[in-house]
Amino acid sequence: MITSFENIHQSVTSLVDFALYWRFKGETIPDRDLKLIAPLNAQGATFLKDFLIKAQLHANEPFKKDFFETEEHIIMMDDNAARIKQWLYGKGVQPDEQVYLLWNSKVAAVVPFSVLVEYFEDFYYPSSDDLTVFDGQLNWALLFHHAEVLFWGSGRPIPI
Repeated sequence: MITSFENIHQSVTSLVDFALYWRFKGETIPDRDLKLIAPLNAQGATFLKDFLIKAQLHANEPFKKDFFETEEHIIMMDDNAARIKQWLYGKGVQPDEQVYLLWNSKVAAVVPFSVLVEYFEDFYYPSSDDLTVFDGQLNWALLFHHAEVLFWGSGRPIPI
């Protein structure tokens, strides 16, 4: 079976088998929200990676030149988690929208946007992660950059 956005949920694997499970197994995230994290197997992660490569989202850093009409960023510091959450919620993404997270070609997940925002410090570890978050049409994307900068791009001048 060829993976697509229509059937990507068939690539969901168990959270305990997820490469980043250790980040989520503590008491930071309540069980009701842990259940909403849908880790993808290698086939699902590869599909997301190939999708972003084909779209050339990261042809330049943080995003391909002119890929988005609007680009913004916020510096991530130890004491501004509340400000980052407010900034993210201000982007207009519906809290229950399922978004795609890609750490690398083998590690990916699907989560509601609100779960990502509320627990972004569990999903993203500065200095070790470059985490791309996006919707299935690339109407917008986030890049949690390893240099502790969070980039936002939105508005597609040309559909993919």
